[in-house]
Amino acid sequence: MSEASKNEELISLYRSDSSLMDDAVGRLIVKLYSYREKHGKSSILLTGCNPGCGTTTTAINLAIALAGAGWNTLLVDVDMRKGMKYKRLTGAGVGLSDYLERRMEIDSIVFRTSKAKLRYVSCGLPETNTVRLLCSERMERFVAETRDAFDFIVFDCPSLSVVPDATVLFPSVDCISLVLALGSTTKKQLAAAKREVSKHPDKYTGLIINRVDKRQYKRLFPQFDYFEEANMRRAHRRSIRKSKHKGGE
Repeated sequence: MSEASKNEELISLYRSDSSLMDDAVGRLIVKLYSYREKHGKSSILLTGCNPGCGTTTTAINLAIALAGAGWNTLLVDVDMRKGMKYKRLTGAGVGLSDYLERRMEIDSIVFRTSKAKLRYVSCGLPETNTVRLLCSERMERFVAETRDAFDFIVFDCPSLSVVPDATVLFPSVDCISLVLALGSTTKKQLAAAKREVSKHPDKYTGLIINRVDKRQYKRLFPQFDYFEEANMRRAHRRSIRKSKHKGGE
């Protein structure tokens, strides 16, 4: 896969402006970087415990953050059952299904994005028998060739409670993360998803929880917003008051 042969069409990506998302993604990147340095692991699969829990948003933000850190990153939309008109990211006319059905080669489905070091592979034309495609020799070749061409690959897969597509790729990827949403994901869905991931304990990187408000997040990470401007101003004022108080003693 040569850089010059990649598509010139530009896919616009927009990062979440949530400080909670930034902090959570940052923690995941630290873990992924550690895995890469120790074990050479570079591909991560994200799948939801249930539909609509924010897997795609998380995958996009993770890919943008990895690219922003200077890593050549590829974001792959594996949900081939949906047509592209239902997708968050638009503009790519062909994608993964077109390669797996032998209509295109890899260089023809990798698109540039608005982020310099981030490339994108869309789902392609809708397919119903996706398991057959994901189990194919073509998919094995896709994983192998992209692993050689990129520092990190992020696979955005459909939720486990809907279809088994993600489980087909579990043996092929280096890391697996589950995504859930508070108030949406049930305990039954979470337990079922964790049973699937438990078959690959060496690959499980943890659980990403969406729709957590700031108060709930601070219970887990009390000082996650320590460096926010408003908090630093308050901390600075407190330190000035303390120094004046000590000086007056």
